Amino acid sequence: MNFIVKRLLWSIPTLLAIVIVGFVLLVYTPGDPVHTVLGISNNEDPLKPPSPYIEKQKKDWEEKLGLNLPLFYVTIQSSALPDTLYRITDKKEKSIVRNLCLTTGQTKVVTDLRNMIGDLKKTWRNEVNQLRPGEKDSLKEQITEISYNIQLLENESDKTKIGELINKLYIATERKEFLGSYDILDRMDKTLHLRTGYDPKVIIPSIRFYKKSRFHQWRFGDGKYSKGIIRGDFGISYVSKEPIRNHIYKNLFWSVLFSGIGILLAYLISIPIGIRSAIHNNSVGEKLVTILLFALYSVPVFFLGTLLQTYLANHQYLHIFEPTGIKPTRGFTPGSNFLGRMWQSLPYMILPIICFTYSSIAFLTRLTKTSVLEVLNQPYITTAKAKGLRFKTIIYKHAFRNALIPLITVFANIFPVLVGGSVIIESIFTIPGMGTEMFSSYFSHNVPVIISVFTLTGIFTVVGFLISDVLYVIVDPRIRK
Repeated sequence: MNFIVKRLLWSIPTLLAIVIVGFVLLVYTPGDPVHTVLGISNNEDPLKPPSPYIEKQKKDWEEKLGLNLPLFYVTIQSSALPDTLYRITDKKEKSIVRNLCLTTGQTKVVTDLRNMIGDLKKTWRNEVNQLRPGEKDSLKEQITEISYNIQLLENESDKTKIGELINKLYIATERKEFLGSYDILDRMDKTLHLRTGYDPKVIIPSIRFYKKSRFHQWRFGDGKYSKGIIRGDFGISYVSKEPIRNHIYKNLFWSVLFSGIGILLAYLISIPIGIRSAIHNNSVGEKLVTILLFALYSVPVFFLGTLLQTYLANHQYLHIFEPTGIKPTRGFTPGSNFLGRMWQSLPYMILPIICFTYSSIAFLTRLTKTSVLEVLNQPYITTAKAKGLRFKTIIYKHAFRNALIPLITVFANIFPVLVGGSVIIESIFTIPGMGTEMFSSYFSHNVPVIISVFTLTGIFTVVGFLISDVLYVIVDPRIRK
């Protein structure tokens, strides 16, 4: 019991590390989550007046996704950075503010400048829209140049270049039509030169603590939009805008079912064959079985799947099984229970299960044979034979039990396959499993679903090793020491 408790305690930091890695990958994935959810292109004209509806949607989704919260409970950053930097949800904007603050140390100046750039964009849009058609045509070239320079100014993070752009715009807007923009640029120029020296506080670290953070919301939820991964809620999908659990759990059942049956059958078939091959080592029959298994192992899964569909699920040859899907096209019989539905799905499951099983049989058979042969050469087996024990007792009670260790180790490595499924097999047989979900999520850039499957796979890996540790102790009690 102490051995198992120790393993359980060691698994806690491992699970925490998996959760942290998954969260970091989610946060630092390229792209803007809000733009992805709302389908907003990054190439849209920044000087175009924003839609009030879109702005409202952006704020709502920033709150739902926790983008307006700090990343962790504690942050260590330069004292030159503003306390509210985490509230800037746009990654590009945040990067510009960070670079300006770190290169100048003038936090207030940077904040005021960014606010005035926003005012400049708004004022410039209004001034252009108020021009009469004739005036707009005569000033078209100047308007285009000023608009372009305002975009450069917004995206610039070098203080010197900002000053140059301000001076250039300052001269270009020196007309009665653009006096509003001229006044804002005048204030920006004065603000920029309030302080010219480098502030040494840039190198002084500042430790800040927060009660709420994105990591906290991801783990425990916010009580409003999500319940947190600790309750099985991985957040919201960027594509469907639905909870990720709706994507995962309906597909997880089929992946666990097919992979679980495949793993179980592989062990049930390969262990007896491996033991028999070890007993009759170097016989003609054993060599033929080995050649057959390795020939089968060398067949690619996509080729075997296509072959089975062509000859066993085709009206032109043999239509014994169904080629694709997991249930009748008309649906299950109304009123049928779980067992009844599984019986109706059975013709659709046979061929995929064969594909899930066959490739593991040769490997596990070879591993079983090698392990049993190694144990049969041990001195205690010779002693058991000398005592006159029955051959079956020697094989199954003494030899096989000690040969189980490698098989248990392999089980720990293939256990996470229950979550990941198989992209190839599920695609061939149109199975709505985790492999298919991962494939579609990759091409639709649905990052939260991919990270959620990664996290689940890590959790299943830890669980697989825990199960292996328990089985090690059952098979060989000496391990607990």
